Amino acid sequence: MKFSPANLRGDQRLLFIGQTGSGKSVLSRYLLKVARKQGWRIVIVDPKKDWMHYLGKKYKFAEKGHGTVDSPWLVEEFYPKYAVQIFQPVEWNETCQKFFQAIIATGNTIVYVDEITQLASATQVPRELKIIWTQGRALNIGGWCATQRPKGIPIVVKDQSEVWFLFRINSKDDRLVVRGHLPLDETPEVVDKPLPKYWFYYWEDSMPRPMLVKPLNLEKVAA
Repeated sequence: MKFSPANLRGDQRLLFIGQTGSGKSVLSRYLLKVARKQGWRIVIVDPKKDWMHYLGKKYKFAEKGHGTVDSPWLVEEFYPKYAVQIFQPVEWNETCQKFFQAIIATGNTIVYVDEITQLASATQVPRELKIIWTQGRALNIGGWCATQRPKGIPIVVKDQSEVWFLFRINSKDDRLVVRGHLPLDETPEVVDKPLPKYWFYYWEDSMPRPMLVKPLNLEKVAA
């Protein structure tokens, strides 16, 4: 079996885990470009406000057209007409609630939350986030999120994510979280051995064990 980004479905729930600089943002950006080429509307939720500063580059927000993954529209409310838009809430509030409610009402969207722990915790999960992760397929909404610390993210995200991408994980507590959710009895090295930069383990819920993937050629998809 070989990992192929084209085999991922837009309505799946994807979880990217890894330390800063390990490669999770590089991969997620690439996969969002693949999904956009497949026709999906993309919403990037960026509480850290660092999506536009990437690998030493500074991108510009869209000023014309429908936006791209590298140049999305900066919005404070959801606009279905924009192909790629970015929303930058500092924390969960009423504006954030209305934004996600509009996505749920519209459907046909991939929502990527970059560091979900700023909007939810392991025990406190906004209703709209819970709907996306538990009913996303029926609504034709993909729920993607990234985090450095899987221990702190909502349990529903860990339970419902069908696809995991595991980069370097340093914390013992976080490695224990991964052990509790993935079949690692035959592959303990997934969490016991640190990975080089940009290498990752890939797991879907139909797989008996995670698969090690070497760094991808990320130049094949335009912004």
